[in-house]
Amino acid sequence: MNEEITHWFEIPLLTREPFLAINLSNRKASSRSTNKVLFGTNQTGHWNIPHAALNVGLERKKRSFFFYTNPNQGTELYVGKVASKVVTSKTQHRPPRDRYTVTVMKCWKKVGQTGVTFSEFFTGFRMSSNPTVVWIDGRDYMPPPGQDGIDSSSVPLQLAPGGFNYMAMVAQRANHDIFARDVRAAWNGACAVTGLSAPRLLQAAHLIPWNVANRREKTNLYNGLLLCVHLHALLDSHLLAFADDGALLLAKDLPPGVKKLVLSSGKTCLRRPTKPEQIPFLRRHREAAQEMHNLMPVKCK
Repeated sequence: MNEEITHWFEIPLLTREPFLAINLSNRKASSRSTNKVLFGTNQTGHWNIPHAALNVGLERKKRSFFFYTNPNQGTELYVGKVASKVVTSKTQHRPPRDRYTVTVMKCWKKVGQTGVTFSEFFTGFRMSSNPTVVWIDGRDYMPPPGQDGIDSSSVPLQLAPGGFNYMAMVAQRANHDIFARDVRAAWNGACAVTGLSAPRLLQAAHLIPWNVANRREKTNLYNGLLLCVHLHALLDSHLLAFADDGALLLAKDLPPGVKKLVLSSGKTCLRRPTKPEQIPFLRRHREAAQEMHNLMPVKCK
């Protein structure tokens, strides 16, 4: 089997339960020579096995065992089931730890080959910079934020990554809080369309998006409307716009259920007459929306 594999979860056998992963791709020559002989007898050694693996009882529960080797031609991948393990040497640590030789049932099953490193193959697991033997538990799988090259849809549902906190440097919108404060005050803390006055359900929306507006426009009061969150989302998506007189315009292709939600308040125009300073912003937003959707007027009530 010469299938090219780049991530551990592409091997179904490895997604069923935790397993031991052994890296022989960059071991010293003596280790490779020893394991070349052992491999032919369905064994591998002499390894310092992690406590997590020893605690579950490898041979007792017949945990899946993954063997990663580097023969003369490329890096080949093998899977086996642990039949037994025996102590064959000691480490030089203080106190010394046992080194084991592991025997697998039947014979190693070749499942493919790879051109990536051991660490790349197991991206998403925390390990040392030069790992040798690692206990892999899918429940610990946590792909780094923004990790390229991993299609999350290919990760089995039972191995969905757990949540965690991480430090990051992000860009903040300077003076956006002043803009939001002024927009809320201008509309007396109520939605510009529905009149809803629930603070947690209201947001200060930009007619000209922050990433398009110039510095003055970003915080210009007349570039903003206080809207319910669902109206804000539709405004940002250009599925909703306003005429110069404040009349509501909706995209013709708006799903019926969404249109029903928008009109559920019975309000179909801005609550107060538009001001001259506001009209250029309404117009620019509307023109951008018309380039994407066929806008239809809704009769003001």
